Amino acid sequence: MRLVLTPDGYSRRFTWTDQKNEWTLYSTTQKDDCDNYAICGVYGICKIDESPKCECMKGFRPKFQSNWDMADWSKGCVRSTPLDCQKGDGFVKYSGVKLPDTRNSWFDESMNLKECASLCLRNCSCTAYANSDIRGGGSGCLLWFDDLIDIRDFTQNGQEFYARMAASESGYMEHNIEGDETNEGQEHLEIPLFDLDTLLNATNNFSSDNKLGEGGFGPVYKIKCEAWY
Repeated sequence: MRLVLTPDGYSRRFTWTDQKNEWTLYSTTQKDDCDNYAICGVYGICKIDESPKCECMKGFRPKFQSNWDMADWSKGCVRSTPLDCQKGDGFVKYSGVKLPDTRNSWFDESMNLKECASLCLRNCSCTAYANSDIRGGGSGCLLWFDDLIDIRDFTQNGQEFYARMAASESGYMEHNIEGDETNEGQEHLEIPLFDLDTLLNATNNFSSDNKLGEGGFGPVYKIKCEAWY
């Protein structure tokens, strides 16, 4: 018996058949269409029990409506209202889902959810946050720094994350970073300022080794939390 991991991320188990002198597929981890990677594109959620199975996240719309109507969801969704980091953004809570692809993400196991929310809000390139460990009520911090992709709805054993939204988006539910409740509307936060020496220390002089990538507002750096806080 052998186990194969395919380029698209699926594992398949094969058994050897002497009569045919070949490997025969025994099982695969793909259980339904929503297991196809990024089937609904960026900012799309796959819901296998609904028709159509793909829908845009709240506050998003299909990038190409005609393609979407023809069940071609590969181009995903775009924001209905652009983000405006300078005026303040908020977050929408999604529960009972598989977390987005973490290819462009960062985590810190020592932070709590309140600290995680505050850090994401201060970084204009941060698109979402969540607990990195869901055990025992949740702990740690996981941040995303790119378009959110490969999300699906889970009726059981789903997780939750908070997606960044424009403050002007009407009717959204924003996570209250002071606790675990959600509130309607904009929460005004006091955003701290940091001097250059603190930033240099936290990023090791903006070292390329600490660079996570680049967003619309410039480079994104991994920080030493003890220096940042």
